[in-house]
Amino acid sequence: VDYFYPNAQRGTLLWYHDHAMDRVGRHVHAGLAGAYCIRDAADDALLALIGGRARELLLAINDRILTADETFLDYDAGMPHDANIVVAGSDDAVGRPEFLGNRNFVNAHPSPDVALARAAWRLRVLNVASARTYALALCDPDAIAAGSGRVWYTSAIRVIGADGGLNGRSVALADTDAVIIAPAQRRDLLVDLSSLPPTVTRV
Repeated sequence: VDYFYPNAQRGTLLWYHDHAMDRVGRHVHAGLAGAYCIRDAADDALLALIGGRARELLLAINDRILTADETFLDYDAGMPHDANIVVAGSDDAVGRPEFLGNRNFVNAHPSPDVALARAAWRLRVLNVASARTYALALCDPDAIAAGSGRVWYTSAIRVIGADGGLNGRSVALADTDAVIIAPAQRRDLLVDLSSLPPTVTRV
């Protein structure tokens, strides 16, 4: 059977995932999900301002638990049994309905280290976590480790869109602000790395 989706709507970031009965969380955690961008004239105009699609990154974030040897994902470890939750007609305790991991992943990679040019970047962020809400900010990890110097640089971020596409106007953030993104939500961010001082080598 072929399914046709005309996507006749304004430009935005959409995503899809498996909907198997009682297995959605486990399957999305395993990677059965994907994202795609719908483009329109406003979207194209924005990309033209920052140097085209080469300056756009799609980031799918979530939390996971790895086995001790870090070779497999351990979904069950993030679903501890709760003696207070019992299936009707059964004496068996069940896990809570959401997964909570102890390690963050971006595009299926744990703690990725990516070198980006000091330029304006468009980050299309998608939260594919089961239950974790993220507060995203820019900070200097070297300043944190040293215990001195300026730590926060979130003022380099402007929120330009969300689930429905581009906002009517962008929202400038202060250094100590954060971008809040709950499960299944999307955030469209413009990040100006050229505004960071040369002493900041990573964020």
